[in-house]
Amino acid sequence: PTGLERFLADVDDAYRTADVDRAMVERSLELMSAELSERNHELRREIAELQRIQRELRRSEDEFRDLIERVPQVIMVRRGSHFVFLNRAGLEALGRTSVDEVAHVPVLELIHPGDRALVAERMKHIDESGDFAGPTEIRMLRPDGEVATLELGLARVIVFEGRPAVLLAANDVTERKKLQNRLQLADRMASVGTLAAGVAHEINNPLAYVLSNIDYVTERLDGGPCSGCSTLGADDHELGQALREAQHGARRVREIVRGLKIFSRVDEDTPGPVDLAAVLDSSIGVAGNEIRHRARLFKSYAAGLPRVIGSSGRLGQVFVNLLVNAAQAITDGAADQNEIAVGLACRDGRVQVTIRDSGCGMAADVKRRIFDPSSRPSRSGRAADWGSRSATASSPRTAATSRSTPSRARAPRSP
Repeated sequence: PTGLERFLADVDDAYRTADVDRAMVERSLELMSAELSERNHELRREIAELQRIQRELRRSEDEFRDLIERVPQVIMVRRGSHFVFLNRAGLEALGRTSVDEVAHVPVLELIHPGDRALVAERMKHIDESGDFAGPTEIRMLRPDGEVATLELGLARVIVFEGRPAVLLAANDVTERKKLQNRLQLADRMASVGTLAAGVAHEINNPLAYVLSNIDYVTERLDGGPCSGCSTLGADDHELGQALREAQHGARRVREIVRGLKIFSRVDEDTPGPVDLAAVLDSSIGVAGNEIRHRARLFKSYAAGLPRVIGSSGRLGQVFVNLLVNAAQAITDGAADQNEIAVGLACRDGRVQVTIRDSGCGMAADVKRRIFDPSSRPSRSGRAADWGSRSATASSPRTAATSRSTPSRARAPRSP
């Protein structure tokens, strides 16, 4: 063959080779395309499964968080020196509405000063060793000035939101502590009542013959056969005056003893007809020492008041507490500028007892807790003012109300 024929043959062979190669490439592309399509379908299934798992995980997390929010125990998460999570019970215990309110406040600033050293030691121990030393009662401060008592029962190092933290679980025992305080107060009052009854009995016996002898001597000096005896001499008048003062003091002691007898009958819970005027007078006698140095006492009792059904001991206890609080709301040493007014009236079929004072009035937080038996707000260690108070007693129940205007001066009335 000529050179041209060989060239054309080579070109023809090249085309045939190219056709074969193209067919192989196309086949390879078809296989690769099918494989990629299958992998794509598998990838989509995997993505769908991951999305389903994520949804399930989010739902599980939401349900778990909702469960944590609903449990009555206080759940707290601490990271470093700050809380990063508080459940609903925790927010209620601390008097907060959101964890954001405490997120930037160091934990120790939320702890009662008396417990801070203990809490700081426990926090350091948990952070360093991860161990929990056991149940602990801690007092925490609320923004309204109240103190919440938590019984910490669990502390664990966990991962919260991707970072290490400490999980704390506690029971809010604030109400339980208040109940314990009430029971202790009731026990003390029962002991005081028993003691008062014993003291009144022990005083009353010797007082009876002391007063009888003083009365006898006074009568003999004033008008008896010895009233003109020369043996008395010039000291007759002074001796008679001294005896009258002793007689007045002894009768005063007798009135106080009678008041103690009423005050000691708190445990006698059987209701019966009560003369509120007599109970008030006895209560005034018991609280007289607190009143006389702080204010003048004014009494206004309506005539012809009916008796009420109740316990004279319990009512006496209430009246003494009100009178003492009224007196201690007034600065000592200015009795002529202040007053305590006690009134009795009949309104709408009820006998109303009103005790008013010219003291400094009540702060809002004190007024809110005025009828809480376990709460006794103090000012410099003494009972705080309860402002204007009224207690209404009638059959078959007793009701109480309170009104107060803080820091409002009142001009004293004329005696």
